[in-house]
Parts: sequence; C-alpha cells; structure tokens
Amino acid sequence: MRGTREYYDKTAAEWAENGYGDGAYLPCLNEFLSLLPPGGRVLDLCCGAGYETGRIRARGFEALGLDFSGGSLSIARARNPDIPFFQGDMLGDYSQVGMVDGILLSGGGDIDPLLFGEEPLRQNGEISPLRDSFELTLCRAALESGLPLFGICRGMQVMNIAAGGTIYQDIPAQTGSTLKHSQQAPRPHGTHSVLPLENSLLAALWGKNRVAVNSFHHQAVAQLGEGFSAAAHSPDGIIEAVEREDAPFVLGVQWHPEYLDRHRGIFNALATAGERFAAQREATVSQG
Repeated sequence: MRGTREYYDKTAAEWAENGYGDGAYLPCLNEFLSLLPPGGRVLDLCCGAGYETGRIRARGFEALGLDFSGGSLSIARARNPDIPFFQGDMLGDYSQVGMVDGILLSGGGDIDPLLFGEEPLRQNGEISPLRDSFELTLCRAALESGLPLFGICRGMQVMNIAAGGTIYQDIPAQTGSTLKHSQQAPRPHGTHSVLPLENSLLAALWGKNRVAVNSFHHQAVAQLGEGFSAAAHSPDGIIEAVEREDAPFVLGVQWHPEYLDRHRGIFNALATAGERFAAQREATVSQG
C-alpha cells in the first residue's frame, strides 16, 4: 500500500493538526497488520524507499521488501539495513505463491497498453515493464490457486488485465467523462461517490448506499476480464470495483481505502479470507 512521498513525510504535528493522531500515516495499514498472526512474514511489494517495510518490521513481522527501481532500493537499504530488499527480477519463482495466505496489490503508475493489445495514447503515463510483468504473472498464479486477492487502484487494473480484460488508458480522452477522478484534496478525504451493486462484497459491507471515496487515477477498467463482474460504479458509469463470484475473496477497488477509516472492513475481510484459506490448506495437507 503506497502513496506519494509528500504524504509519507508529513510530520506528526501536521497529521495531528488534521485529526489523524500521532503521525499514523496509514491507519488502515496499522489495523490490517494488527489482524495478522504475530511473527509472520510480510513481503512489501513495490516498497519504494522502505517506509512501510520498516513499520511492518517494527510491528514484529519478518519483513522483506521488493521493488523495481535500483535508486529506491539503495535508499531503502540505507534506511533499514537489517531488512532484506530485492530487485523485482530477483524473485522469479512463482511457486512460492503457495506459501502465502493472501495478496494485496497496491496502487502505482500506468500499465503498458501493449499488454492488453493497444497502442499507447499520448495521455498514457510512465510505465514499469518489470513491475508489470511481475504483478501480472503473480496475479495469474494467485487467481489459478484460489488465493485471496485484493487490488487497490492500479492493483485492480492489473487483476483485470491478468484475466484478459482491458483498461481505459485515459478516462477523459476515451469516455468523455467530466467527473474529477484525480482529486486535489488530502488523501483521507472522499471527493466523489460510488454505488455498490446488489449482492456484491461491498454491498455486504456497506449496504446499497452511495459511499464517498478518494480518487487518484486517470485510468480505469474498460472491458471486464474473464470471470470478473463490476461491483461498484461512480456516477459517470466508470467501474470502481470488481470481484469474482467463483472465488472466496477476489476484490479490486479503484480508490485508496488504506486512507479511509470507514473502509477498514475491506481489510478485515481480506484477513478473514486469508485465515480461512490457510486453514483449508492445512486441512488438505493433513488429510493427504
């Protein structure tokens, strides 16, 4: 779960002034970690400069960091010399997906449009081919194994592309929507609404009521991937959440719930799904 550096570098006093306590940058991350068994292993994908990785380690977990930028990794290693940090192409054994209980795909930059059969529009932003390849392969392995999977913003788009779907490279250019999807407001503030669809995971959490979300994207799911269905829309019709009915827990949201107190239930649901998956795997192993 990542955000921009300027939000990480807020001082405790600044956050307290805005009503967010003693410098807890990501309240949902802290609560999510509190739901996990102590002493477990957490791999921080796209760890950047290692800010969250260090906080994960401080909470008593065995933390590892993985990123796709050598410059960021040098900062991360200097900041946390006792934590292993890896370049993205150093972890290529996707059989290891069988050793984890759930995956959370974070937000980030744009995705190479060639990966979903399109040429790049001029509005398409910076891409990371190494990260695209890693996450798409990891996501396909997770979907095949039935692993609990949660995607945030870019993570939701990766999930959809991994299943054969497409995304809009730029919402205004390709849909004509005038709704502001790239807000100019603090990350913990919701700036437009989404409506969960009936019988969706989100409706089970919140009911069929419009919910205010934050918004930091110019791309979005276009054609749904195989097995995926829309779980929420914004007022302009853009798909804001996806899920798979044939899986115990596969959910993607276009906003950043890690900054929104009301959305902690999503992380609770992921933790619960991970516990169930682990129990079922252990039962299968013991019976075998």
